[in-house]
Amino acid sequence: MRTRLTHLSFLAAISMVISTPTFAGLIYDGGTGAISFGVAPYGGAPNVGGPTYIADNVTGRNDILTSPGLGTLGGYLTASPVVANNIASFGGALPLAGSQNGGGNGSGSFGSGTATNAGSNVSFSLADSGPGGGSASYLISAANFTFTDVGADTPAGTSYGAYLAIAGLVPLVGNVDVASLRVHLSDTAGVFGAGGTDLPQLVLAISRNGAGAGIGNYDIVTIGGVAGGNAALILDDGVTGAFRALAVDNQTLAAPIPVGDILSISVALTGFTDPASFSSFDPTGSTDLLSLAGALPQDTLMGTSTTTPEPGTWALFGTGLVAIMLVRRRLGSRKEKTLL
Repeated sequence: MRTRLTHLSFLAAISMVISTPTFAGLIYDGGTGAISFGVAPYGGAPNVGGPTYIADNVTGRNDILTSPGLGTLGGYLTASPVVANNIASFGGALPLAGSQNGGGNGSGSFGSGTATNAGSNVSFSLADSGPGGGSASYLISAANFTFTDVGADTPAGTSYGAYLAIAGLVPLVGNVDVASLRVHLSDTAGVFGAGGTDLPQLVLAISRNGAGAGIGNYDIVTIGGVAGGNAALILDDGVTGAFRALAVDNQTLAAPIPVGDILSISVALTGFTDPASFSSFDPTGSTDLLSLAGALPQDTLMGTSTTTPEPGTWALFGTGLVAIMLVRRRLGSRKEKTLL
């Protein structure tokens, strides 16, 4: 779903904030993660099916996006963000931080990227300077962490969910920006099933396929949640390639979370661009996006954080927030901690 807009303001930054569960008495136990930057081959036959993923050695799940799949104008190509294509990686106990400016591998040159996991928020930036075709700069941020419920039972009906919001620029024919967010939940009491559960995949992708004006020049993929009628969309200006996008998912607890329950959460965010740039942003004030994609998870308070690109970083266009949150329907004492 897409619509035209006329005015976008961009800063040279990109950010992602993660808001943690505020279920009754939930205490953050800590976690580990990794941030990787690299250059991946980008090509092959168009993928006219659904999104495709490869194995993540941090989460142990197939949650690293390789292609968003069939778009409005045809299938997207496939990237290969495997370990061998990483040019810089940072891993260990949370919090984490890392950056990469330039460099590359046999697939091509890397643009610029930064990522910081600083407790209550994660910020990152990603840009690719071209030339277009054949390779894409990518970023992967993944983590595993746990929470223990030491307070009262969290009742059935409590709201939780995820959303992904990005903004950027695809000014030239062949430019592409892609982002995905995958979340897996499990717990010792089995509230989320014997093997846990995956939240619905969130995928946003836009590529410019035509030189003229008009929204028909953009190949769009928007995948949002399935609960509560939530959806995903991209608003583009139809001329410059500037865009904002939002994918939303709301979930509701089917059973209470008991005291003593330990929640384990795995999160993977993938972004790649060729040659373009994009950012995350906080959509809470974007009434145009929210009226079309659906309300964010209820009783959610979000913070924002931005990165400052290093000197010489190729132009990044955008600012904002990518968020995944687990939230209570009623606000109580709030604890925030990074998921990625």
